[in-house]
Amino acid sequence: MRPVTTSELLTIWEREMNQPLIQKTLILLCQACPEMESNDVAKLSIGDRDVRLFQLRQWMFGSILKNIADCPACTERIEWETSIKDLRLPPVHNHEPAKEFDLEVDEFNIRFRLPNSIDISSVIANNVRQPDPRMLLITCILEARCNQDMYEINDLPDKVLKALDRRIEELDPQADIRMKINCPNCNHQWDARFDIASYLWTEINSWTKRILRDVCILARTFGWSEQDILKMNSTRRHLYLEMVNL
Repeated sequence: MRPVTTSELLTIWEREMNQPLIQKTLILLCQACPEMESNDVAKLSIGDRDVRLFQLRQWMFGSILKNIADCPACTERIEWETSIKDLRLPPVHNHEPAKEFDLEVDEFNIRFRLPNSIDISSVIANNVRQPDPRMLLITCILEARCNQDMYEINDLPDKVLKALDRRIEELDPQADIRMKINCPNCNHQWDARFDIASYLWTEINSWTKRILRDVCILARTFGWSEQDILKMNSTRRHLYLEMVNL
């Protein structure tokens, strides 16, 4: 895995800006992980995928995350900062083949794998109005047996799927990061899910506007090409911008 260059990021943003979040996120990761085939990137568990997104975010914009939320009780806007080290659980490691796991619930034995980006895209595509979490679990089941006999996966009882859901959370904790928030205005507390993919692309969209504005100013002032400006590191580019504003 490696950092994505300024030119590469701009190209991905321009080419994929209107694509679904999962698709453009996978394209970004494929650029950062040339050692992996694109299909292998898509098959990473959500937690393994998000570990890599946290690493990319740190390379791009630093380790401090600035967060905003509105209190659901009093609508007070709350702002706070979080460090990536407090949210990224396992370190980035070399890709390993997708693992299979077993779960026993009463008389049922389930063989399954962890959800990946392909699974989520499929569930969203087939349940446009309201994605069904049950369908995501069913997609990840490779085999179901009841008293050693094969069992129809779609007919599994809720107790089995709930147990499977809990087991997947234990095996892939990075896939569901929650922040405990306390409102300073009314003292209301709640848990908010942190989605690194959505957060990162919001930042990339804002960054793109800033970098293109900088290119416009420097090209107009000094006559430099876009590629020459983008090859500069951010410190040097900012120094030139300060000179323009003198």
